Amino acid sequence: MNKTRSIPHIFGSLVLAAACAAAGAQPTNLYRAGPTADASFLRFVDGTGGGVSASSSAGTVTLTAQQPSTAFSAVQSKWPVKGVLAKDGKQVPINLQLQPSEFVTVVALAGPDGLTSQVLREQPDDFNALKTSLAFANLAEPTCAAAGLKVAGRETSLFDKVPSAMPQRRLLNPVKLSVQLTCGGKPLGAPLALGQLEAGERYSVLVVPDATGARLLFTHDTLVP
Repeated sequence: MNKTRSIPHIFGSLVLAAACAAAGAQPTNLYRAGPTADASFLRFVDGTGGGVSASSSAGTVTLTAQQPSTAFSAVQSKWPVKGVLAKDGKQVPINLQLQPSEFVTVVALAGPDGLTSQVLREQPDDFNALKTSLAFANLAEPTCAAAGLKVAGRETSLFDKVPSAMPQRRLLNPVKLSVQLTCGGKPLGAPLALGQLEAGERYSVLVVPDATGARLLFTHDTLVP
């Protein structure tokens, strides 16, 4: 299995590799990597439940229900990122341009035509070696409007009324955590156990559409080594 490094390590030495495939596979150079000073970072997340592939002329990354996210990989800033997301014969084009030091997540989602995508963009500036960084993004509107995230079993709100496709991020104490999705202030679905969150690490919780309306998807935001 390919080991990954946490995003804070970009402030030290970087090895520019491209997106990794599912566990146990070799890294695949999907997009042109650039010098450290000009690097941007890209990953793919499967919000459909498994079976999405991301392809460019250089190769393919396949995601599964057990491994729904790649790590972030370095690509050259302002260089066109083009390719295709595919599942069950349906295809969605990828056509992006990343800004320097930007972290971009391409999320594959179930749509009216079988497959769609959403792009999330962040410029990390909140590194704290003693804290955990947690992001929350809602990709399930209008099914889940005014999405929020609470500590499971408590009234403690972590995020509230987050706008569609606009990730919010905050620092937390590094604790073992379970969370509950709320839509319009009401709980939806079962709580999601995030496990032990580590100091100095970054994580994301995404709200994605599914047959019940919406569900939570958890990722550890790491870098390809």
